[in-house]
Amino acid sequence: MDSMTLHQISTPLTTSAIDDLRNIKRALDESSIVAITNKAGMITYVNEKFCSISQFSEDELIGKTHRIINSGYHPKSFFQNMWATILAKKVWQGEVKNRAKDGSEYWTSTTIVPFLDSNGEINQFISIRQDITARVKAEEELAEALRNDFQHVVRNMEHCVFKLAKNEKHDVTFTLSEGRLAEALSLTSRQVYNRTIQDVFPSDILVALEPAIDAAMNGNYTNVQFSYQDRQLALNLSPITNDDTDDIFEIVGALRDITEQHVYEHQIYRIAHFDALTNLPNRTLFAKKLHEAIQHATEQQSTFGILFIDLNNFKQINDSYGHSTGDRFLQFIADTLKLHIRKKDFLARFGGDKFLLLIEDIDEENIEYIGKRLVHTLDQTFEIGHLELHTAINIGISMFPKHSDNAEMLLQHANNAMQVAKKSGSNRYQLFNPEIQMQMQRKLMLETALNDAIKKDQMLVYYQPKLCARTKNIIGAEALLRWNHPVEGIISPGEFIPIAEKNGLIIPIGQWVLAESIRQAKIWSLLRHPITVSVNVSILQMTQTNFVAEVSNLLKQHKLEPHLLNLEITESLTTDIHFMTRILNELKEIGVYISIDDFGTGYSSLRYLSQLPIHTVKIDQSFIRDLTQDNQSIIKTIIQLAHAMNLSVVAEGVETEEQEQFLVENLCHELQGYLYSRPMPLNTFQQFLDNHPQQKTI
Repeated sequence: MDSMTLHQISTPLTTSAIDDLRNIKRALDESSIVAITNKAGMITYVNEKFCSISQFSEDELIGKTHRIINSGYHPKSFFQNMWATILAKKVWQGEVKNRAKDGSEYWTSTTIVPFLDSNGEINQFISIRQDITARVKAEEELAEALRNDFQHVVRNMEHCVFKLAKNEKHDVTFTLSEGRLAEALSLTSRQVYNRTIQDVFPSDILVALEPAIDAAMNGNYTNVQFSYQDRQLALNLSPITNDDTDDIFEIVGALRDITEQHVYEHQIYRIAHFDALTNLPNRTLFAKKLHEAIQHATEQQSTFGILFIDLNNFKQINDSYGHSTGDRFLQFIADTLKLHIRKKDFLARFGGDKFLLLIEDIDEENIEYIGKRLVHTLDQTFEIGHLELHTAINIGISMFPKHSDNAEMLLQHANNAMQVAKKSGSNRYQLFNPEIQMQMQRKLMLETALNDAIKKDQMLVYYQPKLCARTKNIIGAEALLRWNHPVEGIISPGEFIPIAEKNGLIIPIGQWVLAESIRQAKIWSLLRHPITVSVNVSILQMTQTNFVAEVSNLLKQHKLEPHLLNLEITESLTTDIHFMTRILNELKEIGVYISIDDFGTGYSSLRYLSQLPIHTVKIDQSFIRDLTQDNQSIIKTIIQLAHAMNLSVVAEGVETEEQEQFLVENLCHELQGYLYSRPMPLNTFQQFLDNHPQQKTI
């Protein structure tokens, strides 16, 4: 023991320290069963207690492995887990059944501690055991006595089921706690019986538990989630009342381990929000950060800037040296950028050879200096393996709130400024300037004209077909709004919908689109083209108190079967789970189908999503457009998730046969995109419908 301990000391020990170590060894030898093994598992030391309980002499044990006392009780996986833990330089604890020399069996509570040498490598293990044979025997006898009792049934449940009741002192105490999860958390009846929650749980857990238990004691069914012992747990509490007095006399709790579910959600979040190559946040996460920055800057009346960084010669590097070199080059650029910005600055990979940098609390003068410095920093030759590669970059800069208070416009302005810099030559930066203000003026013009667009009958509904992935028959159509401006011509919704949402015009526009789509769907039905029409609805529409009634009235007015109407809501709308559950359940009751649009771009919780009465998830076209390995993984995960939840899957933005083949092979149900047709005006779509077979609808 002394020599083992001295191996861990990198500085000379004092006489006092050596005495302390000897005292520790003496205490261990007197109180515990101790053994030391080398890294290979060979026993190099045992104390008298080890020899006594195992009935082997020291000479019989030294040089042997612990297999000499193996009872054969535990499966191989038990010891595999033990070795995996200690070889990872972690302490292992467990209860082990052993066999003595005479064949008798005994139980020990065992702790194995890996000891490291001066280089940080394992050189031996110390095992410290306590004889728990008597305790285990008593437990086994108790278990046998309870075998036919209700507690035995509960004990074998996967989860933890417990009961709480007030004792004579009016303290809430455990009266039952069983289940495999209870065993794992040391919350069984024998461990917590008649103890209060304050005795069992630490104070940080009580912050979540006490209000929930108080609410249950007052007659409320409550749910709460919390972390405990490195697990994420979900607790449901139900009050139990006396049949005669209606008084609550106890609470029944069901505790579930949802750790794996949380890990799964985190993995999906990581795949969806980070770039696998550079480990930088991706475009989706940057968009979230940008919205947060806008909110913060608005509240604090501060400014921030966006730098849009483009590598000019990346394609040439890829074409000349291959994608592997190109990938390493991008990683090198990302690492270089990270070295030359502050920790609080937010760097993301926008995609391809483009990066975004968000710098908060900065003025124009300083952000231009940063742009100039980054151009200079990256204007050099880098060594990638045996190659010397020179990069040329351009940077566009936009400022909040001077150039825009809109996230999309800020990005667009920075991009436009970068394009201007690019036209001026390599290694340039450009701040957004008034010459690019024409786009802002156009926006103002559209905002003014939008007020009269509906009244003047300038709005049109285009339709884009949805096809059955298996048969390629038409299964439905998405209604897509267009603005037929008398001067500008057809204007896409990407330009005017954000304006409409900002000034509230999205409500009457949305009402018009909904009514027009239902009317047209009924006409198709009468013409023996009973296809489903999908209509996008905004959060502003859904928050109208009469929204569900409006949908119901329109269906009745046009006598359209409800299942031929599919309402598409964006994934971000599912954040208010209680509101959405109520509204969607009301829509489900009248027979309307619901789709989650742009799925995968938000971070809707899987457990919340499973609560919504939806029929379809629609994979966002950003994943389809670029079938990278990461995007393929995301798409496969979404499809598998949808299948597990009995949901239909639609892929939008299908433009190539390669994309189609991938989606069909992975059992996507419906396809939509330019490969089949662009959105068409009504007359053109009618011809398309007449000339293509339709899938039979339910």
